[in-house]
Amino acid sequence: MGLKTIYLYQQPILSRLASIVRYTLLICSLSISLQCVAGEPLRKKHKTFYPNGKIKLKGQFKRGKKHGNWFYFNEKGMMVKRERYKAGELFTSYTYNDKGKLATIIDKEGKITNKPGCGCQ
Repeated sequence: MGLKTIYLYQQPILSRLASIVRYTLLICSLSISLQCVAGEPLRKKHKTFYPNGKIKLKGQFKRGKKHGNWFYFNEKGMMVKRERYKAGELFTSYTYNDKGKLATIIDKEGKITNKPGCGCQ
């Protein structure tokens, strides 16, 4: 009777444990699949450098497409352009003059706005 009673108690415990393990593996599997899309990380930072070691551009990919702010620099390390992307689509482009001041803004529709006071007109 004692052995039979132990067996009856162990069976549901093992069954619950197996369910917990399956659930945990499922959660881990979902977590891993959310981190990668077709072998690529969900988000990936990108940087390119000039031969002199200064940064040329930096930005981020999301699901293989440009996303967020992308910054472009000249060989001296001064920012010359910034672009805003959402899922690969360019929304706004900002260009800067040699003094680092905002010179022009180009919006999604291609409308160009020159900024006064930049010394570039």
